[in-house]
Amino acid sequence: MHTNFSTTAARESGASHCDASPGRRGPGTHADVAGALARLDAGADLHAQVAVEVGTPASVLLHHGWVDHTGILVVDRGAQGADLIDVDVAFLPATIARLTRLQPRPRLEGRGGPVDRSVLDALVSPSLSCRPSSAAALATAAVRWPDVAQCLTTGAWRMSVVDVADSRTGSTQTEQLSWLDTPAGVLRVDGYPHAPVLAGTSAECIWEALVTTLPSCAR
Repeated sequence: MHTNFSTTAARESGASHCDASPGRRGPGTHADVAGALARLDAGADLHAQVAVEVGTPASVLLHHGWVDHTGILVVDRGAQGADLIDVDVAFLPATIARLTRLQPRPRLEGRGGPVDRSVLDALVSPSLSCRPSSAAALATAAVRWPDVAQCLTTGAWRMSVVDVADSRTGSTQTEQLSWLDTPAGVLRVDGYPHAPVLAGTSAECIWEALVTTLPSCAR
């Protein structure tokens, strides 16, 4: 939601929690990323960039990658460092679904109240202190779904944001998919960033939206 793709360069240049563990990936991700990008059939730096933010009451993870006919992902493992993985574009939706822990949930219908953009941003912010109040504010907007609102107040929630910037055609096209996952159901964020509202949905619908939003082999 607040993702800036320039954070990719910052993390590669030495952010400690994105360095790969020595036993798995060598001394760091920088050299590995450079080599991986060289393998992309992207020509003239034409490729799609993907950023996936996953926020919970206890943590925020930022996964990011580059996609052409194949994909390279830096998978944030939090305190355990990061993994660099190759992903076939056909399996990119399944990989993102796994990273966001998308799973079957009760289907929700209808639309909730408007949501302030800053409340949504706070749920994937590195600052832990602002999340309880932001989750409580979101619970007010989710009052149409009492069980979801209760999950927000008790800390049983996960916020996922997928940003895509695709420049493979020579001009950059951007898309975003955001959803709130709770044991009581899934709510999609519609209308972001201008007038975001919560909308009832299902994990199956989020999966379909992932397939549509993420880059495919076609340019």
